[in-house]
Amino acid sequence: MGCTASDLALLDKIVIRGKPLRHRNSEIRMTIAEKAFSFEGRIGRQDFIIGTIVCVAAGLIIAMIDLEAASDAAVALILLILGVITWMKAAVMAKRLHDIGRPGYFAAGIILLEFVTMLLIVAEASEPAAGIGLCWFLALLWLACETSDVLANRYNVQPIQPQPIQVAPAQPLQTPHVVTVHVIVQPSV
Repeated sequence: MGCTASDLALLDKIVIRGKPLRHRNSEIRMTIAEKAFSFEGRIGRQDFIIGTIVCVAAGLIIAMIDLEAASDAAVALILLILGVITWMKAAVMAKRLHDIGRPGYFAAGIILLEFVTMLLIVAEASEPAAGIGLCWFLALLWLACETSDVLANRYNVQPIQPQPIQVAPAQPLQTPHVVTVHVIVQPSV
């Protein structure tokens, strides 16, 4: 059961703390590009897990490239791709943090943990790298497992499409009414 046009029009009229309940980056209208690159709005656990898997897989593929044998142009392209991957990771984490009611700038700390882990691996300091890498992994696991805020928070509406609201009648019926409906089915020719 999805939202009808009248449900969406009603959501557009609701204002919480001076901000509309639903705006351009709500899950209902969010494109894949907005999910991957925008820092506004909220995403649920499934989109976070998919985005994280895509970013980690792309990073692992890039890590397999031998930079010493690559030309300067290839190295520049690889660095550009790593920058895009880092931006995507930050955007996906920020929106997931918004979904659980936390500020998106916490994503910078999580990415810093990953960056320090990679530097320690390159410097061949395996024990500190393992400890910081474990902290990074636990942060990602927490983001993947934490439940979403059920209601709209200061970042946006809940990323799960809202169900239509059922309103009770203003006055209860005095006497029970029985309605009989007859359905006539005509066979198609």
